[in-house]
Amino acid sequence: MQALSRILKQTAVLDLPPVDCMLGADGSQWIVEAADNEGYKYINRWSHNFGPIHDFGIFALKLTGWRYEIY
Repeated sequence: MQALSRILKQTAVLDLPPVDCMLGADGSQWIVEAADNEGYKYINRWSHNFGPIHDFGIFALKLTGWRYEIY
């Protein structure tokens, strides 16, 4: 869990504000959810190919063991 704590600190994704759901015909929808004693948070971004949401999303995908061409 040290790696998860590290990426959360590096990207600060849980400090980003949620935004309205935006959809498109092509791209990725990145949704990050978290719950703790302080409550529930979500971050929703459409098609970010760089930045903190993307970095956290790639980290999370790698945890699955699935292989994608994007990393």
